[in-house]
Amino acid sequence: MNTRSRAATRPLLAAALALLVTVAGAPAGAQTEDELRDELARTRDELRISQALVATLREEIARLQAEVRELRGREGPGAGGDLPSDPLACPASMAAELARRYERDLAHLGGSSTPERFAAAATEWCDEMSRAIRGRREWLVSITDLEPLAGSRDQTARMRVFDEVSLLPLGEYELVQVPARIASRVEAEPDAALWLLTAEVAADPVYNPARASRGAFDEPPFVGPFVESGFALEWVSVAPTDLVPTASETPGEAPSLPEPPPPGRDR
Repeated sequence: MNTRSRAATRPLLAAALALLVTVAGAPAGAQTEDELRDELARTRDELRISQALVATLREEIARLQAEVRELRGREGPGAGGDLPSDPLACPASMAAELARRYERDLAHLGGSSTPERFAAAATEWCDEMSRAIRGRREWLVSITDLEPLAGSRDQTARMRVFDEVSLLPLGEYELVQVPARIASRVEAEPDAALWLLTAEVAADPVYNPARASRGAFDEPPFVGPFVESGFALEWVSVAPTDLVPTASETPGEAPSLPEPPPPGRDR
């Protein structure tokens, strides 16, 4: 091909390229936008279905939780039944009261609100419970398995509350942080099985978006979907007693429990 022929074809090539870009660009762009709209519509439909399923599951969890509490209420003392009605009588009574108030205040929101709205309502509810359920109490307790707490003069211990009349345990063992002055007093009286503890007690429930059900070990205690029980304990004083538990196990023979998170709510 000579120079004149190459020069003559240049405008044709340019026009062909322009036409190719026009043809390939416009329809393809319009088609992609339509596909994106369809995909967005499908995603919205799937989201609505997922939200409906979540609401149904929350209702089922709440129903099963109510059945569990009813069954536990039929058990004997020391196994979760016959707990004092005072929510500050022991941690187990507090957890039971929190569960009751959860049913009253929050359970109905599970199927009628978005996760964000439920999280905000649950967090506000936890703060409200901390303000509402608090006071000074005297507990008859066992304090065992004192261990040093890293980075502090305080120690950790397993504590269990006992009924002052029947001397039966009220609930399970709790891992607590014991102030150094209290720990020294307990260590100085190794023969004391039960202690009279005076303390400022407060509910300390926590919203946990990852806790939809009770779980295998129920630690921390389950209040309702996405809310866990907890309590704040400010030690005032302890005094040894000559009382001995009537339960089959003595305080010094606490069963092995799954290791809970480091204590951080007790003072």
